Amino acid sequence: MILPNECLYDIFNKLRTDRKSLFSCLLVNRLWCRIIIPILWSEPGVHFKDKRLVKICLSALNTEEQALLIPFNLILPKNLKPLFEYASNITSVNYYYLNKGIENYYNETYGNRISAIENSLALMFLRSSKNLKHLYFIGNIYNETLFVEKLCKNTSIVSLSFSDCYLKDEALVNIFNKSITLTSLDLTDTPLCSERANVLAKTLCESNTTLTSLSLFNNQLHAEGGKVLAKALCKNTILTSLNLGWNELGNVID
Repeated sequence: MILPNECLYDIFNKLRTDRKSLFSCLLVNRLWCRIIIPILWSEPGVHFKDKRLVKICLSALNTEEQALLIPFNLILPKNLKPLFEYASNITSVNYYYLNKGIENYYNETYGNRISAIENSLALMFLRSSKNLKHLYFIGNIYNETLFVEKLCKNTSIVSLSFSDCYLKDEALVNIFNKSITLTSLDLTDTPLCSERANVLAKTLCESNTTLTSLSLFNNQLHAEGGKVLAKALCKNTILTSLNLGWNELGNVID
């Protein structure tokens, strides 16, 4: 008796946390391998720290993404032809772990070169990961226009997190306006002066049709900006979760 592919997928999917068993199973035959690879690569998580995985991701960069790294004199993998388009199966990217993997691969600590690689890989994930749902980015984005363009073309991402990242007003507005599938946005450690709070408030009032969760944790937000946001939130009927921790809002009620 031969089990249908759907049954095999369900069985292997139950083993998704038992990576050792999955690795053993993928060696059985080509069919099992084709079913298991997407499961193994769907949520790399802590395994992004493995420099072998980073090497495979770097080999998936296209000409445009590689060109962004030219000023940094980085050596990229050559003549590496993976059997599968591994990156296309990724559903979640955590840059804390990916950063460690890049550092391990190039044997250097965090700096402009590592940050540049992170940026190029972000573009690659947005382009090639057809089922990408969660992207957790740390640090500044070098080419915001290109990043937002790729982000808005991605129709699967639902959760986006920027930590310690200064986004220009235009990029922030475009993320709200054009990311039609986005339901959760985390802007932790992203400074918001009263002027930028105005931009965000206006967007929340006029453009937000999908976002249900927003975190503005530790954004240097003061009472004036808090009042503007408070008024906007009174008109917003979509948002159900808001984190304003570690700000200096004082009493925002008139």
